[in-house]
Amino acid sequence: MNTAQSNQVRGQTTRAHACAPVPTVGVSPQLFVLPIEVKTDPHHADIKALLDSFTVATIATIDRSQDAVLVQKCTFDETTWHVGVKIVV
Repeated sequence: MNTAQSNQVRGQTTRAHACAPVPTVGVSPQLFVLPIEVKTDPHHADIKALLDSFTVATIATIDRSQDAVLVQKCTFDETTWHVGVKIVV
């Protein structure tokens, strides 16, 4: 999703549950992603139609050698976002 779309879904959806889109690194224009599970999570039901309007893609590879500064600023967590995991873009 683009910046404007990520701003639409970012934030609390129900008590103790929120969407926090993560920026991609090395992609132009910059995109934001969420785990695919947000689309079926009942805690995000109020924004389901909006989430369903976004493209679904699969993480292919991540080359962290391209820009170490951007990687440090990114909140990507390789322990929970594995290669091959479906995401909302």
